Amino acid sequence: MKRLPFGILFVCLLIPPVGYILSLDLIEGTLEKREKRVIQGLLIQNQQALLDGRYPVQEEIRRNLSRYFSRDGKRRLGVRTRVLVKTRDQRILYPVPVQEEMAGGGEFAAFPGEEVDKPLQYVDLAAESFRLLNQGFDVVVDLEVLHNGWLSNGVLLGWVLLSGGLLHAVIRRRTQAVERGRLEQENHIASLSAQLDRARSLVHEVEEKEEDYRRRIKSLERERDGLSQDAEGLLEEMDHLEQGAARQRDLREETELEILELREELERLRGRLQKNRKRESEAERLRKRLGVLYKNLEFTDRAVEGMATLPPEVRLKAEEAVQLLNTDSSRVSVKRKVFGKGGKSQVMESVFAYSGRLYFHRLNGRGVRVVAVGTKNTQTKDLAYLESYRNASRAKP
Repeated sequence: MKRLPFGILFVCLLIPPVGYILSLDLIEGTLEKREKRVIQGLLIQNQQALLDGRYPVQEEIRRNLSRYFSRDGKRRLGVRTRVLVKTRDQRILYPVPVQEEMAGGGEFAAFPGEEVDKPLQYVDLAAESFRLLNQGFDVVVDLEVLHNGWLSNGVLLGWVLLSGGLLHAVIRRRTQAVERGRLEQENHIASLSAQLDRARSLVHEVEEKEEDYRRRIKSLERERDGLSQDAEGLLEEMDHLEQGAARQRDLREETELEILELREELERLRGRLQKNRKRESEAERLRKRLGVLYKNLEFTDRAVEGMATLPPEVRLKAEEAVQLLNTDSSRVSVKRKVFGKGGKSQVMESVFAYSGRLYFHRLNGRGVRVVAVGTKNTQTKDLAYLESYRNASRAKP
């Protein structure tokens, strides 16, 4: 596998942020509904005390919710919960307004164990509590999963691991496919070699039979000379043997032709396999060499493969342009800008050795990237690659 398809890489990069956002929305909605149900059941715990007028409803709600939030472990996970409790007439009971909290809970505030001077206050407080309990309460819960918390970071880590696993599976499958193709090609070559060996063995057998027929013909010729009375019979036998020899000769010629065709196909496959291996090894050596010599430049896979396929004399001209680009990119003559409008990347085209084309991109404070190297004959394919490079640069955040 020479390079990973851009579509798979884009999907793997897109999965973590999209999954993270959707997961947080789902978690917030689920926890918010559950929290609202729990809080509605916790608002009033001691209804009898309220009906007795011991303390107001606000105090009961504040105590119960404060006790609940002090024991709630979601806050340590990075979950923030805001609760608003109102009466039907839109009077806020929780959180307690600042004025009421500073006033000590209002004129009806009374706690168990305290002495009350005015007995009528119990009656008024109980009546107010009874009215509020009959009306019911409106509970508004606003739950938010904070970023950079334990829960949100765990969700993000899970999606990153899922995306990495998917990318690893795709790379592994493509690598296995390439290896299977290579093994099939080697097996095909081995099969052709076996056929060639069998054909050679058959030719050897045919040659032995032909030689035997020749010896017998010579023997019969000698007998014909010595036995003239059996000349007619000998002539018939000679004719039969000559026909057999001719058939064997034709079979040998057909077999030799088949051997020649098999040998040509075998050499062609071997040459193709060696050419592919030589090209890959040459590109790898060139990549290491460029990385050592030109520290200020970055090379894409397309650029290294393009330089590896150039003829030696054209490759020297290309390295001259690369050397000048590594030393001072401002001195490189630019023929034109490729895809410079409306795009995030501005790729420059430089010409070398008349038909040579070098495409490079100046990075923001990070040097220069050589995007592609080719000739006028490969310009159409190089421009198509630059189009995909521009789209990839736009997709980056």
